[in-house]
Amino acid sequence: MIKALKKLPNPDLILMDIGLAGSIDGIEIARKIWQYNNIPILFLTKHVNLIKIEEMKSISSCGYLGKPYLEKDLLTAIENTLHT
Repeated sequence: MIKALKKLPNPDLILMDIGLAGSIDGIEIARKIWQYNNIPILFLTKHVNLIKIEEMKSISSCGYLGKPYLEKDLLTAIENTLHT
């Protein structure tokens, strides 16, 4: 995964679904991204019940928004995540 991160440009924010296929969830991937490059992450998910708030606290700049969402709510969530 770190190899993949090295190939990407340095984004201001990553939008990610929290429920991912495989043995690792979005929170664990977000933690690895944060440890590697301190990139803020906003989870977009229809599975709000999968969000583990205590685990998210280990990632400094991290937020979430439940699906479906309005554009204004997405913009607000992005702003809040970037300035956390």
